[in-house]
Amino acid sequence: MKRAIQLALVAAFFTLIAGNLKADPVLLSYTLTGPDTKVTFDLPEFPTSIAPLDGVAFYVQPTNLMIDGASSSDMLIFYTSADFWGGAFDDVNDTPGFPGLMGDQLYKNGEENPQMLTGPFSLTDFETGTEAFSLEVTPVVSAPESSTSVLFGIGLIGLALVRKRRLAVANFTA
Repeated sequence: MKRAIQLALVAAFFTLIAGNLKADPVLLSYTLTGPDTKVTFDLPEFPTSIAPLDGVAFYVQPTNLMIDGASSSDMLIFYTSADFWGGAFDDVNDTPGFPGLMGDQLYKNGEENPQMLTGPFSLTDFETGTEAFSLEVTPVVSAPESSTSVLFGIGLIGLALVRKRRLAVANFTA
């Protein structure tokens, strides 16, 4: 009977963990470097688009930017095709230090449900057409949810106690 209860508890624990695990949205880290400029910010892989302009661009919710070490908040616009500066993006309010850029395509799936791409990108200032910028987009590795970690830890402790009890019983009967 005890064995059945122990197995039921272990099964319930792993069922609870499996039910609690969920795919967290992937957060992407952007690092833009160029002549006298470094801009960093994070966006979800599937950003919430505001006012998508079919075939032209989409706006992203206000984003916290670090421009040359100073914090700023602005909406970003991502352009779609070569007709609109390729994979260009820009800040809506022309924040000082944040250039408007054109070059590689930065997302796929259209403006209604954009999926941001990862990797290195080469971009050019679309005002001068000559200044080169590099953009590195990488996934941010997130920590597991705290409730999952706690449940997993409790389960490991429970398994250790069950094993310890089995070893004690085996040694006593031998």
